[in-house]
Amino acid sequence: MNSEWDRLDIATVMQRTINDKLIYGFGVNELYCDPKVEVDNKIVGELKLRRIAPRNFFADPNAKLVHESNYFFIKYQMLLNTVLS
Repeated sequence: MNSEWDRLDIATVMQRTINDKLIYGFGVNELYCDPKVEVDNKIVGELKLRRIAPRNFFADPNAKLVHESNYFFIKYQMLLNTVLS
């Protein structure tokens, strides 16, 4: 049985995030629940982890610390058909 650590590939994601920190001065990960997973004919959520590229992450410019931010934006690229469906 695989652990969540292995399933989420945390070691690889963290390595890429640390590289971002060294290059850009910060790194961002997103831990979220994907509700579109079907198990035994039931829709259930599944934890997912992904790295957010620093060029796609925008924080409140008035905040000096992350927890002081009033908002964050993450830029995603999607196919037009996905957006329209």
